Amino acid sequence: MIYYCGRVQGVGFRVTAAGLARRYGVQGWVRNLADGRVQLWVQGDDEGVEQFLSHLRQAMRGYIEGEESYAVADEAMEGFQIVT
Repeated sequence: MIYYCGRVQGVGFRVTAAGLARRYGVQGWVRNLADGRVQLWVQGDDEGVEQFLSHLRQAMRGYIEGEESYAVADEAMEGFQIVT
């Protein structure tokens, strides 16, 4: 689980994440939180996840001010969703 802070809402973060997830073949979801952060849960093969996260950081570099990661148990997931 990853939490992003900064100016990460209203800038296309979730749409960018969803597009990159399809490109790298990872599964999971992304959602805005009431406190202004974005929460991301992603799973897939290690290389695909790392490439996805690297590309997401690069694409949103002007908006991300901080990132916190927490290990969570995997759950069966198909595709990638924007959660509202």
